Amino acid sequence: GGLTPEASITANGGGIKSVTTKGDIQGDVLSSMSIGKVISRTGALTAEASVIANGGDITRASFKTDVDGMLLASESIGNVTGRQGTLRGTLRAGMEISRVKFNDIDSATVSAGGDIGSVLSSNSIVDSALLAGYDIGADGLPGTLDEVFNDSGASIGKIRLNLRTGNFDGTSAAAGVKPFDYDVNTETWTMLAPAGEVQGLASYGKIGPSTVGQVFLNGNPNSGVYGLFAATEAIDRVRFIEVAASGAPDFEIISTW
Repeated sequence: GGLTPEASITANGGGIKSVTTKGDIQGDVLSSMSIGKVISRTGALTAEASVIANGGDITRASFKTDVDGMLLASESIGNVTGRQGTLRGTLRAGMEISRVKFNDIDSATVSAGGDIGSVLSSNSIVDSALLAGYDIGADGLPGTLDEVFNDSGASIGKIRLNLRTGNFDGTSAAAGVKPFDYDVNTETWTMLAPAGEVQGLASYGKIGPSTVGQVFLNGNPNSGVYGLFAATEAIDRVRFIEVAASGAPDFEIISTW
């Protein structure tokens, strides 16, 4: 079976080495230090559930299906996978996130105070925020005044989705770029400042090879702007397929401000 909503696993004085279930994880896994492995062999991390390492790392989190809840670590997160599922929840690390791999990524937040190694989807990445060098804070909620921007900068090593059939709609990947605003009422990001000279930028920011599938290369900026944004380094290895915009938001690649 799984971990029910009424059940939780808490370690106030130390770490948690391993949590393995067959079904869904619906309750909380809380540690005052680090968490080694969290594995659901046949299930998901449901929306009401959280895996929280308040004083350390989450080394590995593996699910067969979806992640709708939160994985929060004060330090680093290693590999997070949902081999047949969709990431709709929140991954937050005060330091780096190594690898994120799902069948789909939709309306998710991936936030690291340091680098993000790779974000991989077998299908699409839509309406999501991939933030390297911007920590949304210990509560895992943007717009609550505990966010931390890393002025030293960070990188996203690789972004990959299905080139032929995948979509990158409404998603922004930012490395060393401070999001301009987050609307807590509509739960939407505005990544770009009205003018480049007032954009919050770190001293370094790089996005590595990216395969982003179908994008609206000639969209309408008045409908919104999304894409790949790096503070300092040219983003020059991007594979995509342009599709008709039809008034859709505009896809942009920006590394010069």
